[in-house]
Amino acid sequence: DEKWGYINEKGEIVIKPEFDSVLRFSQGLAPVKKLSERWSYINKNGEIVIQPQFEDAVYFSEGLARVTIDGNWGYIDKTGKIVINPEYGGQTGRGFFVDGLAAVRVGNSYEYGYIDKTGKIVIEVKYDFAGDFINGLARIQIGDRWGYIDKTGREVIRPQFEFSQDFSEGLAAVKIDDKYGYIDVSGNRVIQPEYDFAGNFSEGLVEVRIDDKYGYINAANEMVIEPEFDNAFAFSNGIAEAWVEGKKGYIDQIGRFVWNLSN
Repeated sequence: DEKWGYINEKGEIVIKPEFDSVLRFSQGLAPVKKLSERWSYINKNGEIVIQPQFEDAVYFSEGLARVTIDGNWGYIDKTGKIVINPEYGGQTGRGFFVDGLAAVRVGNSYEYGYIDKTGKIVIEVKYDFAGDFINGLARIQIGDRWGYIDKTGREVIRPQFEFSQDFSEGLAAVKIDDKYGYIDVSGNRVIQPEYDFAGNFSEGLVEVRIDDKYGYINAANEMVIEPEFDNAFAFSNGIAEAWVEGKKGYIDQIGRFVWNLSN
């Protein structure tokens, strides 16, 4: 059976592959799961520091992590103590605290609002989707349109897009007439909608898709790495995961494979 562990930047195994599911490290801890157990948290030595007890778990942000208990979201601190009772719902992979706020779904309404670190609702529950705050803005959905609010709940960029991504490095991908381009934090179009998919900027580059191939552009909309990959992901520490003909490798910021393609 396939098992997961952790490597360092040199590709050396530092925590042996013994888990069935893992997420990344944040604030010194990472959520992990073995097949017959619930989610727990390990430290960078691979030692379990919060025992297996959660149906779902994500990484820590601002000292708190969202966990699922009896089907509901709550929040724990780094000792594993529940600090916000499990009474919320939300999107998988969301609900991180940023600038003291987290997006949650309340009750059975399937609408979203925002809580503070005491669990108090501070932005009204009224959105069909609510994202995490990035640089003071969060993407929200009302009906079939997407826009952005600030931390007071004010609509800074009115819901007008077919879809939108989070802001990163001052830009956000938005979908207009079935194509993706980029806006700045004022809502101005800085890269016209011309791509079939567009991700989030990281380390000055972003993956975009033209037809069925991925490449990378910079903030000036210059194609830095030609679209030649079947799939591609954001850069982190100077490398990015890229796929060719069912094989995965890692490329540098000029598109050279630094870790060879493999299954």
